[in-house]
Amino acid sequence: MPSTSKYQSTINIQITVAKSASRVQHAYLVTWLCLMFQYDGDETADTILIPSDDGLEKMSWQDLHFFYHRYITTFQILCRKQVRVGHLVDGGWEICEDDAYIPKKPCLVYSVGIANDFSFDDEIVERYGCDVHSFDPTINQKDHLRGTQIHFHPIGLASRTGEESIGPVMTLEDIRTKFGHTNRPIDILKIDIEKMEWVVLPQMLKKGTLHDVRQIVMELHIRMVYSFPKERYTNFLVVLRQLYEAGYRIFQAKQNIYTVEKNKLGMAPFSRCQEVSFIKIV
Repeated sequence: MPSTSKYQSTINIQITVAKSASRVQHAYLVTWLCLMFQYDGDETADTILIPSDDGLEKMSWQDLHFFYHRYITTFQILCRKQVRVGHLVDGGWEICEDDAYIPKKPCLVYSVGIANDFSFDDEIVERYGCDVHSFDPTINQKDHLRGTQIHFHPIGLASRTGEESIGPVMTLEDIRTKFGHTNRPIDILKIDIEKMEWVVLPQMLKKGTLHDVRQIVMELHIRMVYSFPKERYTNFLVVLRQLYEAGYRIFQAKQNIYTVEKNKLGMAPFSRCQEVSFIKIV
């Protein structure tokens, strides 16, 4: 375990926030602190690497289950200054504010999946002064400007452009073209789209549309029963390996405490949803 002095300022901030927090918020803080001290203090050390396709195929369902959860909760790089932007519990996300990654004007943020919670988007504008484009076709709102810098669009993120049952959807490449952002880096891409991240990520990686995205914060969804096919664990780990190969490193991860699942398999409870924050190494 590293010495506490390295993280003292961050821990003090979190504890100050938590003094007036609910039991749920305190539990969130405890989870954050436990995960923080998993990190071994080496800023460039990778603690776990995902095996090759052949290696994954040889693993049992239970091995894949444990490997997946260990991988997404193991820090791969040190962000010295982290802040939670948005609500303290559900609706907020960890952002890295180290000099190489902190959003600076004129910055651009895409927030995909709103569910009528604009706390993240609002605080991005307040804290960094970024232009924010918010996307969600499911909340029955039309195109509008929220304040002066948040542009809402009733569009979903997908692996193809067209119409779906939830409404119009577009690829990230087409969204960037539509709004004139093809040559403008995205400082933060937030994705919370209820399991569809596993569909859109492979397409974005294949097309190279993440090449200038500096931070990705997203909720990863997975089930934890034997009826969940082994192949899906394998496919998800392949996607995570591709993110790693594209330069993305996990600097923070949390279980969504509202989706912790007990099971009858003799394994410890895990959350079906993990909030994971990545920075692209520079």
